Amino acid sequence: MKTAVPAHSFTPDPHPAGSGEAPPRLLVLEHGTIEQLGTLEEPLGARTAIRHLVAYRDPVHYARQVDSVVHARDFDGLVVLGGPATLVDKHLHPFLDESLRIVRLALRSDTPILGIGLGAHLVAWSLGARVWTGRTRGKGGEYGWYPVSLTDRGKVDPVFHGFREIDSMFHWHGDSFDLPAKAWGLAETHLYTQQAFRWGRWVYGLQFHMEVTGQMVADWVDTFGDDLAFSRRVDPDIMVAKAVRYCPTLKLRAETLAKHFADCVQHACTERKHGQRGGMAGVPAGFFGSPAGADSKPSRPCADSRTR
Repeated sequence: MKTAVPAHSFTPDPHPAGSGEAPPRLLVLEHGTIEQLGTLEEPLGARTAIRHLVAYRDPVHYARQVDSVVHARDFDGLVVLGGPATLVDKHLHPFLDESLRIVRLALRSDTPILGIGLGAHLVAWSLGARVWTGRTRGKGGEYGWYPVSLTDRGKVDPVFHGFREIDSMFHWHGDSFDLPAKAWGLAETHLYTQQAFRWGRWVYGLQFHMEVTGQMVADWVDTFGDDLAFSRRVDPDIMVAKAVRYCPTLKLRAETLAKHFADCVQHACTERKHGQRGGMAGVPAGFFGSPAGADSKPSRPCADSRTR
């Protein structure tokens, strides 16, 4: 039996509030009007300076913003949120190509990334993984509240510290992705085996949504209820009602995720300031949940990758 690496061995924040040191800069890419940071906003905002880029509203303006970000490289961490767009129809959503530019820049510069929903698809695509529509593999959509099972890697990864597999997570997707090369699968459900992954030291992709609030669930049902029309297993009213029960626990899990990711962003920022990009010096044992991963390199994008 393997001995689990302590999942709570975070590096302390070397620049607490009030120290006069500028906080690390966190870039957040938004791909939908109601797909927001949710319960991640407060804990991440307490540790980082958050800058939001809205991808979907004005593609031309967004492209100019991306040009500026790529030129300046002025961020220490990246969160890529979900949205109704799909990489399967990427030609209909030109802003997705701009988001991919930032994701690839972050990968090349060893910047911490957290991709959620569509954001996880964008990260997996950038790492060369195939992203696909569930119906092409005989799978229906996954909507509502379902528990996820952690893999052996997931059980020792800091983002899932305190995670109970009986707790239900919120799901809203009809597409998925293959595990990127050199990535670790962290979580799965009976329908979709790739629910969460980690690549390298601090690149994470989550198919499910820890960040939702009860209001967000209600808004998604009101706005995207058509997605549920073909699923006889899902009752929208019950989905919203269950949020009252599950969201308080989900908020605790999101805070654990936010704490570790903020630690990663802070450490990456410190590395850059001291010219230690990509190094492991000063990282305490257990910080990443395993000693490996620093030597992972992104593979070439798959020419026929498809996602949603």
